[in-house]
Amino acid sequence: MGSLRRYDDCNFTLGSGGFFGAFRNKPFPTYYCPQETPVTQDKVEIGLAVAVIVLVILGVLVSPAYRRWQRVYFLMKILATLFVGAAILISNFGYEWQTGSLHTKTPYRQFTAEEINATVGLHVGLRGINITLKGDPVHQAVDPRHEHVERIDYNERFGWGWQQHRIGFGPFSNELNKEFRAAQWRGLPLPILWVAEYFTLDAENILWGRMFRQAGFYTHIMLWTAFALWLVANFFFVAAPKAGTYVFGLIGIVLLTGNIIYAGVVKNSTVPPLKIPFEEGKLVLSYGWSFWLVLVAGLFCVVTCVVLLLIEFRWPLAFYTFFDVSVDDEIVGVEGKG
Repeated sequence: MGSLRRYDDCNFTLGSGGFFGAFRNKPFPTYYCPQETPVTQDKVEIGLAVAVIVLVILGVLVSPAYRRWQRVYFLMKILATLFVGAAILISNFGYEWQTGSLHTKTPYRQFTAEEINATVGLHVGLRGINITLKGDPVHQAVDPRHEHVERIDYNERFGWGWQQHRIGFGPFSNELNKEFRAAQWRGLPLPILWVAEYFTLDAENILWGRMFRQAGFYTHIMLWTAFALWLVANFFFVAAPKAGTYVFGLIGIVLLTGNIIYAGVVKNSTVPPLKIPFEEGKLVLSYGWSFWLVLVAGLFCVVTCVVLLLIEFRWPLAFYTFFDVSVDDEIVGVEGKG
């Protein structure tokens, strides 16, 4: 939500009443100014990150219960599996698959020629878009007489449903179109509406909203599949490490497939790249850290799977010792003959 209020709405003094008369206009009760601040971070991402950090701390606290090398192996397994799980969940709910920003001079409201200096940001996720508008400076005059000063720091999210629905802004239209129309009624700044409007159009080659929605739909299926496999892999690592290694490699293949699907749908040759013009340039998107995080996690899973399988083939005793699993005498015999 953006912060929309007069900068000097709550400049109170102690007045003649001293301490007990502060913030009070007699005969009314004490009035405290509302602290309207913009949302600067995604609470879902923060919650997932905090959960992972807590699990890492717990793993470190438990590690002294293991012997010297087993302690190192335990920490390596905990960090590796939590990294992959965190990458899957945070990227699934994150809004950084594609990002772009532009510092420009732009109109602020309708029916006025007054312009502001601000940075406009666009963040695309699998479930919607996030648009930011931050003034430079944050507090600026927004009327021709420079009498009305506002805090310009907005962070607005527009989500889309997985179904396309009808064209337009009626009750049977797409969720993003409904939220866009509601934002118009709320009177959001023009730069935010200008960026969001590009995702409401759905005709001829103006299909950016449909394109990003389809990319998010197929990619989020891949991520949920990878998360289910991640749970299975953690179970197998305890009982059957070799099977868990195969599943871990399959996680990497699924994650890389999600990257390929997202890039393939977004880079559709029939739809021109999204370029949103402003007075001092164009807002252009590029891949964000969510995309690269999934790519790194996928490559990590595949490389780890190959390395573990090579160790299991050449040094089976070391492989099962790493996972703290008891081995048969036949495996020890093969290791000794090798």
